[in-house]
Amino acid sequence: PYARLFVSFPSKDSALEAAVVEVMDHRPLEWERPPPCRLTVELVGSCATLVTERLLQARVPTLDGQIAALLYGTILLDCVNMAVEAGKVTPRDARCVSRLESIFPELQPRNRVFDALQRAKFDVSGLTTEQMLRKDLKSLASKTATVAISAVYMSLQDFLHRPGLEQDLAAFCHQKGFGLLIAMAISFGDHKKPFRQLAVYSPQAAFQ
Repeated sequence: PYARLFVSFPSKDSALEAAVVEVMDHRPLEWERPPPCRLTVELVGSCATLVTERLLQARVPTLDGQIAALLYGTILLDCVNMAVEAGKVTPRDARCVSRLESIFPELQPRNRVFDALQRAKFDVSGLTTEQMLRKDLKSLASKTATVAISAVYMSLQDFLHRPGLEQDLAAFCHQKGFGLLIAMAISFGDHKKPFRQLAVYSPQAAFQ
């Protein structure tokens, strides 16, 4: 499946569009319109891998310990701590992580970095349902409806038992103009393998 990408800024920030010199992504893209800048699309586990490769190849060194730590943590998180069974990591991701560890030996151990980031990513305590739905949100528009896909970082059972959930979903769809909302609940089982479950909600009778 291809992701349809439309690069734009909110109207108040539209002047920034001219400052975009390149778009980098790690999945195939179907463009709503041709990009006005350079486009780099490579099939890797983490977009941070593409950034790391670019910085490692730069003529003028710009990679320092702080930037390396940010890239290192992002690749580990996106690639589920380099677990092959999770189906995310590619040889390029693995090479970048190894290179960063070699150049910056002060980086924290992989498990420690991944576990800390994973806890932070999945910590939804204190968030309202609306905030949870906005945290990792993508939308697709068609002639009949706009479909929202929200990654929800808890089990589906816990999500469905949130107080006032149906009212919150209705308010969210009304506020954002969504005709259909797909909540993808993500939790982790043994061996850090992600377990996904889907819940579909629509305020429109045509989709019920």
